[in-house]
Amino acid sequence: MYKSYLFHCSPPKLRIYVLLYPEIPYHTMNSLPNFDKIFPKGSHLERKHAILNVTTSQEVRTMGNWHRSFGVYGVAEDNGKLLMIQCENDPYKQKWDLPGGKLNDDETLMDCLKRNVAEIGGKPDITANLGVYDFLVGYPFLDKRILQHITALFYMSVDFSAEKAVPLIFQSEPTKTRAYQWVPMDLLTDKNATPAALKAAEILQK
Repeated sequence: MYKSYLFHCSPPKLRIYVLLYPEIPYHTMNSLPNFDKIFPKGSHLERKHAILNVTTSQEVRTMGNWHRSFGVYGVAEDNGKLLMIQCENDPYKQKWDLPGGKLNDDETLMDCLKRNVAEIGGKPDITANLGVYDFLVGYPFLDKRILQHITALFYMSVDFSAEKAVPLIFQSEPTKTRAYQWVPMDLLTDKNATPAALKAAEILQK
């Protein structure tokens, strides 16, 4: 009776906490800061399917606590290594990520990927669609607490040999390209790589 009363009368976030971690005693869940301990900034939400497969998951979807972002990313492999860049901003700051980024307004998926690969000085040859995936990440942003990062992955090869045009005297200097690196897939973990990068490694290693 006590458990039932607490479950139905507690705040939505706390009820989700209970659903995710039923093994934790109910009497320890008397404050929302516990929720922050489970979903710290930059962490991947564990047991995601436990949320999405329960009836009350609709509460998670409608409580207005998600920030949604859609991005396009390229997967390039060379002898067991992935073409990677290092994230400069939260929620993945300092982690390895695939070349790519957020889809802009009035931009196709392919144009988005080409634009982002050009930022590292390359020209992509896109050969396959590896699918669309979503990842939940604890990330306080404005009034939101969770980032739903939707990613479209495309297999590609990249040509870095193209010569860069020399700007005319009245043109501004070209934008400095971002650094990239080939990183062994077996060195990627959830501590040093983004969920999209880990998914790409998982697909290629099957």
